[in-house]
Amino acid sequence: MSHINSLRNQFRFKGNLGKDPEATYTPGGVMVLKFSVAVRMSKWDSETKTSDWGTEWFDVTMFGKQAENFNRLARKGTFVEIAGELTWNKWVANDGTNRKTLNIIAEAFDILKNGVQGEDSDSAATESSGSGYVPEDDIPF
Repeated sequence: MSHINSLRNQFRFKGNLGKDPEATYTPGGVMVLKFSVAVRMSKWDSETKTSDWGTEWFDVTMFGKQAENFNRLARKGTFVEIAGELTWNKWVANDGTNRKTLNIIAEAFDILKNGVQGEDSDSAATESSGSGYVPEDDIPF
């Protein structure tokens, strides 16, 4: 994923898909793919002064041809590397409280095998979308 290094404000991580990606389409026919990635992370306990491993989940959205390719290649459990921009989805809940969730707009991905890229990874499974731009009127949320 050497082309990933050119992204600004990038968030890059590796993990496993929690379930198959879910595809929808904009009115203009652009695929919008949503999926969650489980990432193993070390967590520090300030009371016991120890660290332990846990799992964090990251919600990812991908658009267009890149989404179509990813959807063809990735299924529940697939080990992936994702790079993209962090965004906040904000809304007002039914009880009137303001809510927000973190989302990653994917700009590039690799499908990884055995936890590494390179010789063991499928070279056709590496892709960068460029800008990732989709017209605002085409985004269904």
